[in-house]
Amino acid sequence: MTRASFSDNLKVSVPTSWDELNEEQLYYVLRLIAHGVPIERTMLYAFLQFSALKVIRRYAPSTLLVRYKNAPYVITRKDLLLGATSQDYLETPPKSPVRLYKWRQTVAVNPALHGVRFGVYLQAENYFQGYLTERNNKYLMQLGYLLYPGMEAKGCDDWSEEEEKIFCTNVLLWYTGFKHLLVEQFPELFRSTDTTGETLDMREIMFAQIRILTSGDVTKEHRVLNVDTWSALGELNEKIKESKRLDRMIKK
Repeated sequence: MTRASFSDNLKVSVPTSWDELNEEQLYYVLRLIAHGVPIERTMLYAFLQFSALKVIRRYAPSTLLVRYKNAPYVITRKDLLLGATSQDYLETPPKSPVRLYKWRQTVAVNPALHGVRFGVYLQAENYFQGYLTERNNKYLMQLGYLLYPGMEAKGCDDWSEEEEKIFCTNVLLWYTGFKHLLVEQFPELFRSTDTTGETLDMREIMFAQIRILTSGDVTKEHRVLNVDTWSALGELNEKIKESKRLDRMIKK
């Protein structure tokens, strides 16, 4: 948390990263993003919300009267804007998986997908790539059903348009952060599948990964699809690393 000081008497603390946001704060940010609020205003609104500062009125051309913990203070407009810059982490997607723990009483899976079956991860990847290709929220909804098991069974017929936008924004930011984490943890695997500027053939990639893990033995496919995602990705990463090592040895 950062402490923004406006005077000797007024000090406030606010989050300085995505990871520091609690459930209520994250929902507030997701709502702003879902509504398309410009980033400068999002940072300002977030700062005011998280600091519990309430602007009462303009005190002078360059100063404002604010209320904090039922006490009035006078601050400059520049001070307020400087405080808003403490929320500049909101300008970029999270670099780690951040998500709402619950949505409509449905509990999410582990943020890093620990304990999630590899087969579910492959489905998630397919939906995520579908969204990146078509920019259609239907893919984020399907991805969200995987990340919040049981959600699909409850249906979303009674969801408002705003709810759907916030839910999809939550899913998109969560999975984007998760992808960053995977690149850090399994650099050989995800460097090898980096096709920036190209359309990924997820079906081909999934079959290739399954073939590697089963060593071409189709009788092992069911077992592979049911192992933990991180165990499967770790094994894939090591196999690719070993393959590259052997290639270097052969070329010497």
